[in-house]
Amino acid sequence: MTRHTNVRLSAGEDGPLRKSRPPVSSKDTCLFVVPVWNEGGKIGTVITEIIDSGYSVLVVDDGSTDNTYFEAIDSGARVVRHGLNLGQGAALQTGFDVAQSGDRAALVTFDSDGQHRLADAISMVDPWQKSQVDVIFGSRFLSSNQGIPRG
Repeated sequence: MTRHTNVRLSAGEDGPLRKSRPPVSSKDTCLFVVPVWNEGGKIGTVITEIIDSGYSVLVVDDGSTDNTYFEAIDSGARVVRHGLNLGQGAALQTGFDVAQSGDRAALVTFDSDGQHRLADAISMVDPWQKSQVDVIFGSRFLSSNQGIPRG
């Protein structure tokens, strides 16, 4: 998923080769990928919050039939569009493919309906930058306070 540029291999204390990231600002190298389908009325607020925090946003409009596409553009996101709804997995894959054509070191996938808290996503970016792991997953199912609305 993540494409590293200028990756160096170095021997760790335990001996195996590990990837080493060059020091960079996470805001400069982190892209939020937001798959979206018919979220007009909500997507603008989500995008604005991310952009106001200093991050770039790539929206993959998965064949929306409402004003989602135009609202995403008007909110300042880069937008790519599927001609018809292919599903969230295909939208994420499109986002990953587009992101690989740039020099982003990190991708954050983010829901378009306002259920994800931006602070939670950002809280994973800096630890990732300082670690030697390739992937960090967050889950709202790890605590008893899930607060997920039905439907």
